[in-house]
Amino acid sequence: MLPAYALASLSELKAEGLIGGSNTDLAERSLARASRIVEEYLRRRIVFRAPTDDDDRIVASTPAANGALTVAANPPAPGRVLVVTVGQGITGGTLSCQGTVAGANATKTFDLSLGVSQLYGVDFFTAVSAATISGLQGAGSIKVGTSEGYVEYHTPAAAADASKLWPLEYPIRSLLAVYEDSAREYAASTLLTADQYIAGADVVRRVSGPSPACWMDAWRAMKLIYAGGCFTAANVPADIKDVALRLAVRIYREADQKRQDAASVSDDRGSVTRFGPASLTEQMRAQLAPHRAWGAITGERDFDLEAA
Repeated sequence: MLPAYALASLSELKAEGLIGGSNTDLAERSLARASRIVEEYLRRRIVFRAPTDDDDRIVASTPAANGALTVAANPPAPGRVLVVTVGQGITGGTLSCQGTVAGANATKTFDLSLGVSQLYGVDFFTAVSAATISGLQGAGSIKVGTSEGYVEYHTPAAAADASKLWPLEYPIRSLLAVYEDSAREYAASTLLTADQYIAGADVVRRVSGPSPACWMDAWRAMKLIYAGGCFTAANVPADIKDVALRLAVRIYREADQKRQDAASVSDDRGSVTRFGPASLTEQMRAQLAPHRAWGAITGERDFDLEAA
């Protein structure tokens, strides 16, 4: 199956030129590699994903079947995003989870046809009342767990921008908590209220009444807990997805034709000269440029980049 960071689905890749009967395993590996190359160039995580909690399982691993799943536990306070682990062999269906988000009833729906090993929700649930599978295709296990989301520690930038914090991943989908604490203990007493900051798509601004205010001038004084990026590959911006798909097709064809690292090849389809495996072209990099993370940032991650 595709990894959680895949920027497109297998069906989208096949529509780009990998017709039915193609090597599915190679297609998945090609798309995974292309997605990783694109993300590394953009210097940010496009599809939201964060390390899963070890013990906070809402639904224990169970053979998937249409109907209700037993909800064995609720997310710990003050809330967690949901993580659905999809077993190999499941090719379609829908998983819907109902519960409470920020004191209101909410439903999160996961598309099991994307062929992704883990699907991450972007809403912080404080309770889950029901989990239901419908339209299941294939066979395998389903597990619904939780994640704390992205945790970052921020130090304000120069005085000119001291009212702003820039999250490492964006756009911000759900901002659960903002702490401001020079002692870096991040106790409940240092949790800011919603009227003390404004969250945009890619910035969190400190405010005091109607006016901007400076963030505390101390190292790692601010702690953010949030979900940011796209909810699954289905919501990846079209120009990013386009580059990932075109690069995956190149990677697939080179591997299928055993042309990796070919310096020069000629056949009835023409000639190609290259001194390395398929990579981003100048045109692809130009297309991705508007989405590339900026160099000046204020935050540090609380987890290993490879943790999810």
